Amino acid sequence: FYSVSNEPLASWDFEGESTIGTADHWTARASDYPVAWTINPASVGIPFFIGRGTLDEPYVISTVAEFNLIGSNPRWMGSHFKLGANIDFAGSTLRQIGGWWAPFYGTLDGNSKSMSNFVVNQSSQPFGGVFGMLFNPGSVRDLTLTDAMATSQVFGGILAGHTTGDVDRVTVAGTLAGGYHSGGL
Repeated sequence: FYSVSNEPLASWDFEGESTIGTADHWTARASDYPVAWTINPASVGIPFFIGRGTLDEPYVISTVAEFNLIGSNPRWMGSHFKLGANIDFAGSTLRQIGGWWAPFYGTLDGNSKSMSNFVVNQSSQPFGGVFGMLFNPGSVRDLTLTDAMATSQVFGGILAGHTTGDVDRVTVAGTLAGGYHSGGL
C-alpha cells in the first residue's frame, strides 16, 4: 500500500477526482503514511453548521452536539467559529478540538458567551484542554469557561494544553490536574 517509491503522496487521490479535493477521505504528509480523515458529516446526512467557516461568515455553534463536531474532523482545524449561545455540557462529554496530529489554527469567537460544566480527561495523553493544541494564527476571544475540570498527563490547561495562538478576553474558572508544563489557562 505504501512505498517511498510512490511519493509524493500528495498526488494520491482516493476519490477519483482529477485534483486533490475536499471529498478525499485520506491525507498524507510528506514522507509519512496516509492518514484517514473523518468523513465529512454533510456527505452522510449529519446536520451541518450555519455559516461558511470564514472570518466574515464563521460557523455558528449553539449546542453541545455542534461544538463536538468541530473536534471530529481535522478538515475544520483551520475554520472559523462563533458561539451563538451559552453551551452547558452538564451530562455530556466535551470533545477536544485540535491535537498532536491536527492542531487548531482557526478562530473561535466566544461572542461574549460561556461554556460550562465540562470535563476534559486526557490523563493518559499530553495536551489536555478544550483545545489540545492551538497554533498561530489560531485565536480564541471573548469566551468564558466555568465549572471546568481538566486532567492531562503533561501540557495541560483548561483552555489549551499548548498554544502559540492568540488568546484575548478569555476567563477561566475550574480545576486542573496535570503533570509538568500544566497551567490554569
